[in-house]
Amino acid sequence: SIYYTDRFGSKHLLKDTILLVVEDGNRYLKYQNRFNKLILTGAISTFFIETKYTYATGQVDKQDKLFFWDVKTGLIDRLNPSNIAEIIKQDNIIYSAYSSISESKKKKTLYSYILKFNLRNPINIKQE
Repeated sequence: SIYYTDRFGSKHLLKDTILLVVEDGNRYLKYQNRFNKLILTGAISTFFIETKYTYATGQVDKQDKLFFWDVKTGLIDRLNPSNIAEIIKQDNIIYSAYSSISESKKKKTLYSYILKFNLRNPINIKQE
């Protein structure tokens, strides 16, 4: 259960669906029933999901997977060159540059194209 405090200091159970929480200036996106800290906030926001595997031998293996959230469509998925290409098609200049490079270079420069896209396509979130 998640509770919030109203302006009078009374505690209430939150009954709505939560997508994003801000705590101490950090933004957390709810995905797969847990809150994941956003490492980049923009039209294409990114976050890590840590997966922990514990084997019968007691060995623990951790894997971090980079995910993205397309604010415009609400799509959340694992970050890879093909699904980001679909999003950056909205910006002809960036997409033209991205589609002209090799697949291996796309993997290496993927994050830089997300940064470029976010700079050219800012989002404005209005607080109500």
